[in-house]
Amino acid sequence: MVSAIVQLQKSTPFSYNSTDSKKKDKYIQLIRDTFVKEYNGKVPKYRKGYELYGQVCFFTSEGTDLDADNISKPVWDALEGLVYDNDKQIVMRKSTVIYKAKHDLIALDGNSDRAADLLQVIQRKMVKCIYIECGHFEESMVEIDLEELYEDR
Repeated sequence: MVSAIVQLQKSTPFSYNSTDSKKKDKYIQLIRDTFVKEYNGKVPKYRKGYELYGQVCFFTSEGTDLDADNISKPVWDALEGLVYDNDKQIVMRKSTVIYKAKHDLIALDGNSDRAADLLQVIQRKMVKCIYIECGHFEESMVEIDLEELYEDR
């Protein structure tokens, strides 16, 4: 698995629907630079043909009007050629927007340094960051609770 925490200067990440090409190029470079720095210039790359999962979580203390899907698309474009050959390799994608005023309690799985770093970042008063994770896809990752789907609410 490869992952990184991208700190944002602006209140929201770049949206897939934006038409500002300069902003898009700058945003893509920020993501790529963060991964290169995180892995000391040697970002692990998944070979062509491997099926991958990807996760993008935007944590904000200021809120956003962007939807999670439009936030994740530019991230996958940015990592193309760096982490994988083609973003079509990502067969399972998760994207989340966490607005701290609504979701103050966040549980993080794992005891990794990355989880500790993320927890430290998201507990700040002012938060604007994206957590990006990509790894090998396994069928066991797909969970569907059909009973809950059909419950009367």
